[in-house]
Amino acid sequence: MRRTWSKDPKIILETLSTFIDTGLLVTLPLSSNYSLRTRILRIHYYRKWPYLLILRPNGLGSSQDVQSLLFKMQGFPILGFTCCIERESKSILAVRLPMKIFELELRKNARVEPLQGSMATFFIKNKSRVSICNLENISMGGGKLVGRPTHHIKEKDIIGPCTFSLAGRNALILREVTVNNSSVVRIADEAGHSGQFGLGLNFDLSEDERDQLQEHVHFLLSH
Repeated sequence: MRRTWSKDPKIILETLSTFIDTGLLVTLPLSSNYSLRTRILRIHYYRKWPYLLILRPNGLGSSQDVQSLLFKMQGFPILGFTCCIERESKSILAVRLPMKIFELELRKNARVEPLQGSMATFFIKNKSRVSICNLENISMGGGKLVGRPTHHIKEKDIIGPCTFSLAGRNALILREVTVNNSSVVRIADEAGHSGQFGLGLNFDLSEDERDQLQEHVHFLLSH
């Protein structure tokens, strides 16, 4: 879900200038259903109009695939703006400074199915042995794991820490996010999966964990 965050030219210029100064990565969600990471290099004025000069990411074919640009700063929601590439070279993309920045919101319980290869590595509270399962889906509220855990697990068991390795649509990207406290809310036999179990988890997220998970789920799985 997108909603307007600011239409104030001064706020937009100050926000993007601050972001450029930090050197943080931005994301270009592509129409071909995957995302590329890159950086905004600087603001450049051409015929009195401000442009953003963006480092052309490896793997970008046609610049027409670029639909929008997303970025995340500490203490802010995921922000972005729609854009199209007006000028380009082998190393630079140029877009006009946006007139509106939107805020991106994920529905808490909107579950996303990650690509094959996404895993969860976790401990049961007060147990020392690690378990590794496949990650079937994930949301801001919880996730489903499928596999054969090392220990017997029952409902209401506390999981933590649990590290999710999220495979992105660009096969070269693998992101990790750790959730320190989860509870098992559902256990089910997975018919036809060689004795594997499905574990439903409910997350108890800190503010930092929520920011990281929201960023990873959106950037890697929603585009």
